[in-house]
Amino acid sequence: MDEPIKQIFDAIDLEVSFLHAKWKIFNQLYGDNKDSIELLNEVSPNFFRIIQDTLVDSVIITLSRLTDPSTTRIGENSRENLTFERLLESVDSVKYPTLISNLKKTLESLKISCKEIRIQRNRRIAHLDLKSIIIISEDDILPHVTKNMVEEVLKLCRVFMNDISANYSDSEKAYELVSLNDDGRTMLVHLKKSRAYTKHHLAGILDPVSDKIFHNF
Repeated sequence: MDEPIKQIFDAIDLEVSFLHAKWKIFNQLYGDNKDSIELLNEVSPNFFRIIQDTLVDSVIITLSRLTDPSTTRIGENSRENLTFERLLESVDSVKYPTLISNLKKTLESLKISCKEIRIQRNRRIAHLDLKSIIIISEDDILPHVTKNMVEEVLKLCRVFMNDISANYSDSEKAYELVSLNDDGRTMLVHLKKSRAYTKHHLAGILDPVSDKIFHNF
């Protein structure tokens, strides 16, 4: 892989990896495990609701950025963007016509699958669209972003990146298996320990002072 495309690929690879890490943590905390959700609501419902909304918005923003055009025009000026389209344009179309064709198809599918996600970014996160916030008619209601929708887009992101990786280095990356030293499950374990500690403290078994655990920590 030549240096110009390698720099762009490595930068987007980092974005896609971090994106999968955030999505992994979201699912660990707010997935289908009712016990985990009940634990979060019991310990600190307002805090974890803010974390939930922040994670979702972060995923929406990242997916929208990656599927933005390669160039943004601002008046008479233009700025280059770090996007899938920019990465596609960096591939040598003469050397790799088949790769270019496959990437174009995947990118088109990505843009279609990201339609509702991008609407959320444009009308709710990047801007507070008046009619989207103060709903006057049904036409103003923002489309709902579902977990299945995000999963499909992430799958297409992996296909796009791995097609390029396989072409240049004959290897692929399992983004969906991203490994973290600590993640959502780590948080849940500590919260369960905290709940157990509180239970035993109320029973007079433990001493929060000697353990240096205070309510206002």
